[in-house]
Amino acid sequence: MKKKLFFLVYFLLISGTTLAQEKAKPITIHSLIGGKLDRAEEEYFKLFPMIEAVQEAEFYLNPDSTLRAIVIYESNGVIEDTLIEKYLPVNHIRHYIDQKLTAEINATQNIDRGKYVSALSSNEFVIGGEMLSTRDNSFLLLNMEEEIYYNNSNSSFDVSHIQLSNLNKVTSIEKTNIAKYIYPIVAGLTAAFIYASMVDVKYTSFDIDENVKRGIINTLGGVLVAGLGCLIGYGISSVLPIWNVSETEYTAPFNEDDIKGLSELSRYQVTEPFYLQKIK
Repeated sequence: MKKKLFFLVYFLLISGTTLAQEKAKPITIHSLIGGKLDRAEEEYFKLFPMIEAVQEAEFYLNPDSTLRAIVIYESNGVIEDTLIEKYLPVNHIRHYIDQKLTAEINATQNIDRGKYVSALSSNEFVIGGEMLSTRDNSFLLLNMEEEIYYNNSNSSFDVSHIQLSNLNKVTSIEKTNIAKYIYPIVAGLTAAFIYASMVDVKYTSFDIDENVKRGIINTLGGVLVAGLGCLIGYGISSVLPIWNVSETEYTAPFNEDDIKGLSELSRYQVTEPFYLQKIK
């Protein structure tokens, strides 16, 4: 009797586990990926660097918050699959993806950034940030405050997909620190003037070569001092900026010229990078 009871309990446990697995649904590991990782996403995020030619993968949540992954890959021209029972915890994966996206969106050293815009919605809600890309009837905005934009200190991947039909007005705000042009000139000329007033420019020697030599030395000294003054002035301009602000407004209803104008404000005017294409 005990033996039969043992087999019955064992059968129920196995059946329950099997049914639970059959009813399990893939988990969304990140909003940009969803429940299934495709080939392009794997090539970008490299979630399975140990497996070559990954075609797709589905993720299921284990009770301990780790992931169970079913990976389909190509090996020698043959499509195969493998089960990874204990993959990384879901929070670790999401953090890794967020960090990669943040690093990508803030890698602005070799690109022209989009302009800062302020969007006013039909219910008077205002959102501001860098214009990333413009689509037919919408645009993608990297949310940030104006101060953060101009200090280039953003450290997040907070992107909004904004429909033009929901907006009353989009204002492009362009600020130029004209102190970067004024301070170096003023500081350089001032330094050169002070240097000239301190240098003995009287040539009492009848030796022409000696006078020429002293003149060259004084001239070079003046150039170096003026250059140093320019560098100091440029450094001061970032501490004490003088902003020249200009604004361009686009108001609803937005026509083709407005959309073209907004596109010219965008960081990506031709093709969006992979991670932005995923934002619908």
